[in-house]
Amino acid sequence: LGGLGVLGGVCALWLIEHACVHNLVLSGRSGRASPRRSLAWLEHAAPVVTLSRTNAACSADARMFLGTSPPPSPLAAVLQAGGVLADASLANQRVLGVRAVLPPKENATLEVLASTQLSLMRAFVGFSSIAGLLGNKGQLAYAFANEAMARTLDGCRLVTGMTSSAI
Repeated sequence: LGGLGVLGGVCALWLIEHACVHNLVLSGRSGRASPRRSLAWLEHAAPVVTLSRTNAACSADARMFLGTSPPPSPLAAVLQAGGVLADASLANQRVLGVRAVLPPKENATLEVLASTQLSLMRAFVGFSSIAGLLGNKGQLAYAFANEAMARTLDGCRLVTGMTSSAI
Protein backbone atom coordinates (compact mmCIF):
# COMPACT_ATOMS: atom_id res chain seq x y z
CA LEU A 1 0.00 0.00 0.00
CA GLY A 2 1.53 3.29 -0.99
CA GLY A 3 4.07 1.22 -2.90
CA LEU A 4 4.17 3.34 -6.05
CA GLY A 5 5.96 6.17 -4.24
CA VAL A 6 9.63 6.56 -3.38
CA LEU A 7 9.33 4.87 0.03
CA GLY A 8 7.52 1.90 -1.50
CA GLY A 9 10.17 1.53 -4.20
CA VAL A 10 13.03 1.65 -1.70
CA CYS A 11 11.32 -0.94 0.52
CA ALA A 12 10.61 -3.17 -2.47
CA LEU A 13 14.26 -3.12 -3.51
CA TRP A 14 15.36 -3.92 0.05
CA LEU A 15 12.95 -6.88 0.17
CA ILE A 16 14.31 -8.20 -3.11
CA GLU A 17 17.96 -7.78 -2.16
CA HIS A 18 17.89 -8.75 1.53
CA ALA A 19 14.79 -10.82 2.24
CA CYS A 20 14.74 -13.01 -0.88
CA VAL A 21 11.29 -11.78 -1.89
CA HIS A 22 10.50 -12.83 -5.44
CA ASN A 23 6.85 -11.81 -5.89
CA LEU A 24 5.81 -8.21 -5.24
CA VAL A 25 2.51 -6.43 -5.59
CA LEU A 26 2.93 -2.66 -5.34
CA SER A 27 -0.17 -0.54 -5.12
CA GLY A 28 -0.99 3.12 -4.87
CA ARG A 29 -4.24 5.00 -4.41
CA SER A 30 -3.58 7.76 -6.90
CA GLY A 31 -1.23 5.87 -9.15
CA ARG A 32 1.35 7.73 -11.16
CA ALA A 33 1.19 9.19 -14.62
CA SER A 34 3.48 6.35 -15.61
CA PRO A 35 4.16 4.04 -12.65
CA ARG A 36 5.48 1.31 -14.93
CA ARG A 37 8.19 3.60 -16.29
CA SER A 38 9.21 5.04 -12.89
CA LEU A 39 9.42 1.58 -11.28
CA ALA A 40 10.59 -0.37 -14.34
CA TRP A 41 13.93 -1.08 -12.64
CA LEU A 42 12.07 -3.27 -10.10
CA GLU A 43 10.79 -5.55 -12.83
CA HIS A 44 14.38 -6.48 -13.62
CA ALA A 45 15.20 -7.12 -9.96
CA ALA A 46 12.38 -9.57 -9.14
CA PRO A 47 10.78 -12.33 -11.19
CA VAL A 48 7.21 -11.11 -10.54
CA VAL A 49 6.32 -7.45 -9.96
CA THR A 50 2.68 -6.38 -10.25
CA LEU A 51 1.73 -2.68 -10.17
CA SER A 52 -1.81 -1.89 -9.10
CA ARG A 53 -3.79 1.35 -8.82
CA THR A 54 -5.77 0.59 -5.67
CA ASN A 55 -7.57 2.54 -2.98
CA ALA A 56 -7.15 0.02 -0.18
CA ALA A 57 -9.40 2.12 2.08
CA CYS A 58 -12.28 1.01 -0.14
CA SER A 59 -13.59 -2.51 0.58
CA ALA A 60 -13.99 -3.46 -3.09
CA ASP A 61 -10.52 -2.20 -4.00
CA ALA A 62 -8.96 -3.96 -1.01
CA ARG A 63 -10.51 -7.28 -2.06
CA MET A 64 -9.35 -6.72 -5.64
CA PHE A 65 -5.85 -5.81 -4.46
CA LEU A 66 -5.59 -8.92 -2.33
CA GLY A 67 -6.60 -11.02 -5.32
CA THR A 68 -3.55 -9.77 -7.28
CA SER A 69 -1.05 -11.68 -5.15
CA PRO A 70 0.68 -13.90 -7.72
CA PRO A 71 -0.36 -17.54 -7.37
CA PRO A 72 0.52 -19.86 -5.81
CA SER A 73 2.03 -17.50 -3.24
CA PRO A 74 -0.40 -16.15 -0.65
CA LEU A 75 0.02 -12.62 0.64
CA ALA A 76 2.84 -13.05 3.15
CA ALA A 77 3.37 -9.47 4.33
CA VAL A 78 2.02 -5.94 3.92
CA LEU A 79 3.99 -2.73 4.09
CA GLN A 80 1.55 0.14 4.62
CA ALA A 81 3.23 3.32 3.33
CA GLY A 82 0.12 5.17 2.16
CA GLY A 83 -0.65 8.62 3.43
CA VAL A 84 -2.20 12.01 2.71
CA LEU A 85 -1.27 15.36 4.22
CA ALA A 86 -3.81 18.04 5.06
CA ASP A 87 -1.69 20.37 7.18
CA ALA A 88 -3.40 23.10 9.14
CA SER A 89 -2.87 24.81 12.46
CA LEU A 90 -5.13 23.67 15.28
CA ALA A 91 -7.31 26.77 14.89
CA ASN A 92 -7.73 26.05 11.17
CA GLN A 93 -8.15 22.28 11.37
CA ARG A 94 -11.45 21.05 9.96
CA VAL A 95 -13.27 17.72 9.89
CA LEU A 96 -12.62 17.57 6.13
CA GLY A 97 -8.87 17.54 6.84
CA VAL A 98 -9.21 14.55 9.16
CA ARG A 99 -11.53 12.81 6.67
CA ALA A 100 -8.89 13.22 3.96
CA VAL A 101 -6.00 11.94 6.07
CA LEU A 102 -7.53 9.07 8.07
CA PRO A 103 -8.68 6.63 5.33
CA PRO A 104 -5.27 6.01 3.70
CA LYS A 105 -3.82 5.01 7.07
CA GLU A 106 -6.55 3.58 9.30
CA ASN A 107 -9.24 2.43 6.85
CA ALA A 108 -6.73 0.85 4.46
CA THR A 109 -5.15 -1.04 7.36
CA LEU A 110 -8.55 -2.24 8.60
CA GLU A 111 -9.71 -3.27 5.11
CA VAL A 112 -6.59 -5.29 4.38
CA LEU A 113 -6.70 -6.97 7.79
CA ALA A 114 -10.40 -7.80 7.32
CA SER A 115 -9.89 -9.16 3.80
CA THR A 116 -6.79 -11.24 4.46
CA GLN A 117 -6.23 -14.70 5.82
CA LEU A 118 -4.22 -13.47 8.78
CA SER A 119 -3.01 -16.96 9.57
CA LEU A 120 -1.02 -16.96 6.30
CA MET A 121 0.53 -13.51 6.75
CA ARG A 122 3.92 -13.26 8.40
CA ALA A 123 4.01 -9.51 8.97
CA PHE A 124 2.18 -6.20 8.64
CA VAL A 125 4.35 -3.11 8.90
CA GLY A 126 2.86 0.36 8.87
CA PHE A 127 4.99 3.39 8.17
CA SER A 128 4.05 5.98 10.74
CA SER A 129 5.51 9.36 11.62
CA ILE A 130 7.24 10.91 14.59
CA ALA A 131 4.41 13.46 14.37
CA GLY A 132 2.17 10.92 16.09
CA LEU A 133 4.47 10.80 19.09
CA LEU A 134 5.95 14.26 19.37
CA GLY A 135 3.58 16.29 17.28
CA ASN A 136 4.56 18.51 14.42
CA LYS A 137 3.25 21.98 13.70
CA GLY A 138 0.15 21.73 11.54
CA GLN A 139 0.03 17.93 11.39
CA LEU A 140 -2.70 17.15 13.93
CA ALA A 141 -4.77 15.07 11.49
CA TYR A 142 -1.71 13.23 10.14
CA ALA A 143 -0.52 12.46 13.68
CA PHE A 144 -3.99 11.19 14.59
CA ALA A 145 -4.15 8.95 11.49
CA ASN A 146 -0.72 7.48 12.17
CA GLU A 147 -1.54 6.74 15.79
CA ALA A 148 -4.88 5.17 14.80
CA MET A 149 -3.01 2.86 12.41
CA ALA A 150 -0.41 2.02 15.07
CA ARG A 151 -3.12 1.13 17.62
CA THR A 152 -4.90 -1.06 15.05
CA LEU A 153 -1.66 -2.94 14.40
CA ASP A 154 -1.06 -3.29 18.16
CA GLY A 155 -4.51 -4.85 18.55
CA CYS A 156 -3.92 -7.17 15.61
CA ARG A 157 -0.66 -8.35 17.12
CA LEU A 158 -2.31 -9.05 20.46
CA VAL A 159 -5.25 -10.93 18.95
CA THR A 160 -3.48 -12.95 16.23
CA GLY A 161 0.14 -13.13 17.35
CA MET A 162 1.16 -11.96 13.87
CA THR A 163 4.20 -9.75 13.67
CA SER A 164 2.96 -6.21 13.20
CA SER A 165 4.52 -2.90 13.88
CA ALA A 166 4.31 0.80 13.08
CA ILE A 167 7.67 2.39 12.41
